[in-house]
Amino acid sequence: MLKKTILIVDDEPDFRSALQLLFERLVPEALITEAEDGKDAYDKLIKSPYDLLITDIRMPRMDGERLLSSLPTLPGANRPKAVIVLSGNGVPGSQALIGQCTFVSKPVDFNAFGKLVREKLNLSEPQTKAAETKIDLNFISPFIESTIKVIEINARIKVTKEAVFIRKSDQASGDISALISMNSEQYLGSMAIAFEEKCFLGIVGAILGDTFTSITADIQDAAGEICNQVYGLSKRILNERGHTLKPSFPLIVCGQGHSIKHQINGTCIAVTFSTPHGRFTVETVVLEKVSL
Repeated sequence: MLKKTILIVDDEPDFRSALQLLFERLVPEALITEAEDGKDAYDKLIKSPYDLLITDIRMPRMDGERLLSSLPTLPGANRPKAVIVLSGNGVPGSQALIGQCTFVSKPVDFNAFGKLVREKLNLSEPQTKAAETKIDLNFISPFIESTIKVIEINARIKVTKEAVFIRKSDQASGDISALISMNSEQYLGSMAIAFEEKCFLGIVGAILGDTFTSITADIQDAAGEICNQVYGLSKRILNERGHTLKPSFPLIVCGQGHSIKHQINGTCIAVTFSTPHGRFTVETVVLEKVSL
């Protein structure tokens, strides 16, 4: 059986990554391709047909409306069989497009969105229940922003986000980690930050103005403090958006090959970052509370 094909068009890399992760779990029968704007998408559509086009509206070079208006110029076999338009600014102005597309407002309910995508692709419900998965860009983005800000302000070193992925085992991505629980009226979960030894020593050395050659008891607390600051800044951003995250305190785990045990079983979304001293990872697990 040939896999269904999906083209995701959005100028926000984190949003494209979140959709990619969602579809890997909820639409494993699909092959995913990403495009950073309408022009990139149109170039891909000329070369290959797609079963489903998912596009944002506001994008550089060629926006979503121009992309949709250009679809009739494609060879018939290359026109997407279904189109979903994502928009944080209401329905596009082009009335000609209404009725040809399904409109979904941002921010996106990712579980409901996964079900919609399966419907558009004429796929039956997956074995994994949607309720078991909570991949929410509203949670991922603040932690990415806060991590970069905390490290760059405190250590004055450049931090670059590398990749977003699903971590599928308990093994940490570093040699020292800090784990903190997340609890609100809507969600339950936890976040962790894991450093490679070289990276941790470089960051702590930059913060304290000293040189360290090994992770000693004297500097282990720095992992907890960094984690606490990242969580605190993220909590403030999320609570300003209507969430009710409560204060919490980090737990530090140290040693090569150690495991991170999140307090809940759920999809672990991990983000790797690079610095001049090495790499570290920030990860979150979030589940929506169910009212009985």
